[in-house]
Amino acid sequence: MNKIWEYPTNPKHWPDSTIYIIGGGYSVSTYDYMSKINSEKKKDPSIKVLGINMAYTLKPTKRTQLCDAVIIGDNKFYKDQRLGLREFKGLKFMCGNMLMGGNHQPIPVDGGYLRLRKTNQSFTMQKGRIGWDGSTGIAALNLCCQLGASRIVLVGYDMNIQNPQQTNWHKNNVHEKITGKRVRPTYYEKVKTRIEDIVEPQLSKLSIEVININPDSSLECFTKIKPSDWFNSKDKNELIYSSEVEFSPDD
Repeated sequence: MNKIWEYPTNPKHWPDSTIYIIGGGYSVSTYDYMSKINSEKKKDPSIKVLGINMAYTLKPTKRTQLCDAVIIGDNKFYKDQRLGLREFKGLKFMCGNMLMGGNHQPIPVDGGYLRLRKTNQSFTMQKGRIGWDGSTGIAALNLCCQLGASRIVLVGYDMNIQNPQQTNWHKNNVHEKITGKRVRPTYYEKVKTRIEDIVEPQLSKLSIEVININPDSSLECFTKIKPSDWFNSKDKNELIYSSEVEFSPDD
């Protein structure tokens, strides 16, 4: 059975937490994020990981899944990964409408999903709604706020094509597999603009700190820190402060 998850009626699952969001960008494959994040989680139980789509498959070890939750925003992805998702033991959020084909017949959805009522806005804290605006990456940012994050760390939010031969860190981009066409750079530019112009100001109002640990990301509105510096730092607050000074537009 699938339940509708409604903020703020439902209690915050992860109050005052640090949430890593694992996106689909190719940069995920260029650094040992899995073991580093897993080590952080062992040291601090308030650290959680929200995976976007294929991130649910990431495992630091054979017996350990990285993600505490996964968010699925694409009907085609769900159909493609339905069997694999059955094995995922964390929270499963679904914001796809699950209507496919010319007759708009619903896709049978396995039990255990928390359904999100998506809007075409990029961000909302409206009861029972989640921002969508054509991007699961946008929805994931919004969901972290509703789950209770005080800090969000972005992994794989490249917002560009860093490898001309492979769009994502995995080789299972469902859009490309079905259409036979690459995701266009203009798509990432649109998502980037929506995050920078709409989502970031809302996160600032909520005093939610966002760190982007891909220095090559095209997303410029959040503090950028090299992954090696981030994971090697014993004092994240001090690191963030010094990085904010370094990247200040007033300098």
